[in-house]
Amino acid sequence: MDWKERLKRAVERCWNYHGPASAIGWLHNRDLFGREFIVGFPAYQEIVGGKSDGKKVWVGFRLSVTELLKIENLTVKQIEVASPCSHCNPHPLLDMAGTFEGNDFDLIVLLEPKYDTDVAELRDAATKAVRPIQRGPQT
Repeated sequence: MDWKERLKRAVERCWNYHGPASAIGWLHNRDLFGREFIVGFPAYQEIVGGKSDGKKVWVGFRLSVTELLKIENLTVKQIEVASPCSHCNPHPLLDMAGTFEGNDFDLIVLLEPKYDTDVAELRDAATKAVRPIQRGPQT
């Protein structure tokens, strides 16, 4: 497992959903200077059964930044929050920049699902059980 996966696992240990959910969406990329951008966000769910069958929803969460800052080999140089605005970002977010295991990173946590992402989980209306959507090769 590379350092980006270890950083994502550390974030996942500090992430607590307020209801039945398990998936966290992840995206990552590099900027022109080689800095890694890692973006995490709550995943969309689809309700299965009941009067809300087929509805696309998401579950609120709490991220313990205090616990995240205690992670070994993590140094944070800057923390910012941003609200949505028409000129910069479409989502409210937490942005942390620093180093992890000697690698520069910019961790962005969206406080709501990324608007253009697919449903990642199904939530049973009767049991509240959550299961991932299995995406495999098309036949």
